[in-house]
Amino acid sequence: MTHVLTFENDGTAHTLRTDAFPLTELGNLRVRRASWIDWNEHTQRWEVRVDPHADDPVFSDPSREACLAWEHEHLNH
Repeated sequence: MTHVLTFENDGTAHTLRTDAFPLTELGNLRVRRASWIDWNEHTQRWEVRVDPHADDPVFSDPSREACLAWEHEHLNH
């Protein structure tokens, strides 16, 4: 799996969180959620939201791993 790490002109880095490389070596971190993956008991599916207040998920699947893969593919830029 490829992880993308981008830098702004001011040195700010952006990436999806991973343990694949030690991000703390870059300096102090400020971590914000890119998405929310939660279990829906009614539909019996995992749901991905990029806005926690949205009624409808942007993706759902019975497999949490499929949701993590969707997140990586669509938000890792």
